[in-house]
This record gives sequence, C-alpha cells and structure tokens, in this order.
Amino acid sequence: MKIQTATNYLKTFYSNTSGDEVSLRDIFIASKRNLEDMDKNKRWLGNKTTYMKRLNLIEPKYEKRGHTTILVGIKLKEAGKLALERIKGNLNGTSNSKNYSAVAPATGGNHEITIKEVMAAIPRIRKENPEFEIVFYVKLKSG
Repeated sequence: MKIQTATNYLKTFYSNTSGDEVSLRDIFIASKRNLEDMDKNKRWLGNKTTYMKRLNLIEPKYEKRGHTTILVGIKLKEAGKLALERIKGNLNGTSNSKNYSAVAPATGGNHEITIKEVMAAIPRIRKENPEFEIVFYVKLKSG
C-alpha cells in the first residue's frame, strides 16, 4: 500500500468526524461495510491499518472489558493529521525535521534510491530519531 492509498483510506475512515479518534463501528459505516459480519470487518480493517501503523499515521485504541483488552478504534498521529491536512506541514518533512515519507524527501520520489544512498542516510536518521532503534542490513538472496 502506498502513502496515497493509505491517505485515501484515512479520508474515508474520518469522513464523518473532525476529531482525531474514530470507532470501529464508525469506520465500518463510513467504508460502507456490512455491520453484521464483524469478524470479516476486523480482518479487513487489520489489513488496511497494518501499513498505516508502519507509516506512523495512526495508533490503535484499546479498551479493557473484564479480563480482555479489545480494539475499539484508531487515533490519528501527527503524520496522519498531516496526511488529512488537519495540521500544517507536509509528509516529506515537518518543522521538527521528522521524515514521515516512504520516498526520498530531496527527490520527491522521482528517482530510485540506491543501497549506497540508504547506507549513507542511516546515521542521520538514527540521530534525528533517537527514540527508535534503527536496524539496517543487506543480505544477498540465496539461489
């Protein structure tokens, strides 16, 4: 899933609210899903939101019910708010220099990034994102 596809899904999910949180039921209604098949809807949503979480667009919202914790909705993170244009900035970099894009910010995604360029960028990315352990390795395919 590309960033634009993820953004389009977010626009649908948040089409009926101006808030940062949306319930599963509201997502299913906005997406015109059959509300009677919740298991199928949750699998469908899981497929959509996995990539959105990797892009740091959303975070899951859980609620404790008895001894069980269940997913009740999602909440927009800063990159999600940027994607939906709820705050100023862009996905290729914000005022705090965090990079939320899956493409090279300097090129706007107009050229393929080489392994050499990625390896050169890793130290900068580690320095700009001390809250993450950045691990990068390259392995030849066997066969």
